Amino acid sequence: MENVAQYLQETCGVPPKGIGKVISSFPQILLCKPSLSDRWDRRFIELSAFQYFNGHCNVPEEDAQFPDLPQWTRRQRTSYLQNNMAEERQRLLIGLGFKFGEIASITEEWESFFDQLVEWRMWHETQSSEMDWNILHWGQSGGPQARRLAIWVQLQREFKRRHLLSPEAVTRLAYLGIEWEQGEGAESEWV
Repeated sequence: MENVAQYLQETCGVPPKGIGKVISSFPQILLCKPSLSDRWDRRFIELSAFQYFNGHCNVPEEDAQFPDLPQWTRRQRTSYLQNNMAEERQRLLIGLGFKFGEIASITEEWESFFDQLVEWRMWHETQSSEMDWNILHWGQSGGPQARRLAIWVQLQREFKRRHLLSPEAVTRLAYLGIEWEQGEGAESEWV
C-alpha cells in the first residue's frame, strides 16, 4: 500500500487527502506494483489519478500531467479490440470506468483533425491545385502540421480497413474526397 500511495502522491500529484479517496473508490489499485519494471501497473495508477482529478478516464490526445497516458490508453483499446488483453487487466480497467469503445469514434480530437483537413483541402482549392491524397507529399508543402495531419489521415485509412471507423466518420471523410487506398509502397514508406 505504501508504494501505491507514495506513487500517487509523488509522481501523480494526488494530495494526501485524495490518496484515501482513490484507494477507497478502487481498492484493487493496491494490487499494483509501481516499480520501474512494471510499466502497466504504473500507467494504471496514473489512470486512477487522472480519474480522480477529472472524474472520468477519457484521456486526451496530449496530457501535460501524465504524458505517457494517452499512448498507453490507445494501446489498451487496441489490445482489447484485438482480443490480446488479459481478463484481469480488462476487469481492472472496466472497474475504474475505462471505456474501450471504438478506437476511431468521433471525439473533440477527431473533430479538430477533421477541421484541419477541411482547411487543408480549402487551401488547395484557393491555390487552384488539386488535392494530393498521397501523404508522402504533405510534409513538403505544409511542414510539421501537415505531417501530423497526414499521420491522422493514414490512421483513418487503417481504422476503415479494420472496420473500426464509424459510419459517420467514413461518410464525412468520403465527402472530402479522401482516397482510401494509397499508391503502391506509399504506406510502407510513410509508416
